[in-house]
Amino acid sequence: MFYNDGTGTQFRKEVFDQQANATYGLSVGDLSGNGAPDIAIANSDASNPIFLARKVEVGNAKAAQPQRKTSEPKKPVLQSVDLATFLSRDEYRNTDWPAFRGAGERGVAEGFSLPINWNADSKSGELQNVVWQVDVPGLGHSSPVIVGNKLFLLTAVAKDGVAPLKVQSGGRPTAADDNGTQDWILLCYDKTDGKELWNRTLYQGEPRATRHAKATHADTNDPENPFLTCRSMNDDNPVPSPFEANGLIYITNAHGGPAPIFAIRPDDRGELDSSDEAVVWSVKIGGCYMSTPVVYGDQIHLGYSNGVVRTFHSVTGQKLGERRLGRKAGVIASLVAGDGRIYCASENGTVYVLEHGPELKIIAENSMDSPCLATPAFSGGTIFVRTTKRLATIALPKKAE
Repeated sequence: MFYNDGTGTQFRKEVFDQQANATYGLSVGDLSGNGAPDIAIANSDASNPIFLARKVEVGNAKAAQPQRKTSEPKKPVLQSVDLATFLSRDEYRNTDWPAFRGAGERGVAEGFSLPINWNADSKSGELQNVVWQVDVPGLGHSSPVIVGNKLFLLTAVAKDGVAPLKVQSGGRPTAADDNGTQDWILLCYDKTDGKELWNRTLYQGEPRATRHAKATHADTNDPENPFLTCRSMNDDNPVPSPFEANGLIYITNAHGGPAPIFAIRPDDRGELDSSDEAVVWSVKIGGCYMSTPVVYGDQIHLGYSNGVVRTFHSVTGQKLGERRLGRKAGVIASLVAGDGRIYCASENGTVYVLEHGPELKIIAENSMDSPCLATPAFSGGTIFVRTTKRLATIALPKKAE
């Protein structure tokens, strides 16, 4: 690495790796949060270190000149830290939820105690464990994305009238009467107090396609850069997102006749067939239509639009258990997990908390103000739940110092 020594005319060199490690990739970014660029490198057949940059304040060029007459040892600009050690540090613990279903889109967040019981519906009683909640304009099912202290949401605001939405109405392919001019707006909130920091209109115009009566024109947080990952599944239209966990890729679908689940090795190519050697296991009946499953430990949990939750062994495919949630508890939002529990947001405005395990014991039923079709997000022990009307933050009470 060559870096400017502060004079504006000279560069100094620092070697940050050993030649024997066969480095084949690196990335630069402020991992430690001190404003200085750190370096993460990928090695072949060796540990993958992170080099943390020591930030040096330079007042002027003369002050930046190296002091030749000094007895103090020169501090290294880069401090080598093993990747596993870095990630285990409390001060560097990742509290971001950087995409749909969080880091790696796996829907799992560990390392913090999460709330079990709360009430976010003032109509049903006194609010409990609610830090803050704000009204969200327009209509959108996109999940919160959290980076640092900023939380991002996408919404579509109809120019005329209120966007119609049908809930608990099944999966019939009925288009909504909502094709007028829309504003696609990106909202940014302070995650600590819910204050709106800014908003940006990303696009204004008429939708390019109709939407399902249960969907919105803002179901994702990336309206100008959509992408498609294709894999043939019985010539049907899978909705749940494929994802990786424990070295396997999980794919499911339940629209039409079959309702399969596939657990495949990532080196598979071509048509997906249960006889393929790359298929570790598969079932013909058991897949879900809308909600993306979550793999937690050695179990995969799936939520269904009829209010049922099922569990299979994530490595063998053996069915372990099944549980029906409350009345009209259709599960459209994807499941998320953490702190030994599974969180299921439902169309009846309730977030069910299930005990992780084959019995799927319901340990809490938490009221929200309106239906929940967006997937909850976790950050630093706080749960962020978007309903069709509001964004609410749920957290355990802070301990008295």
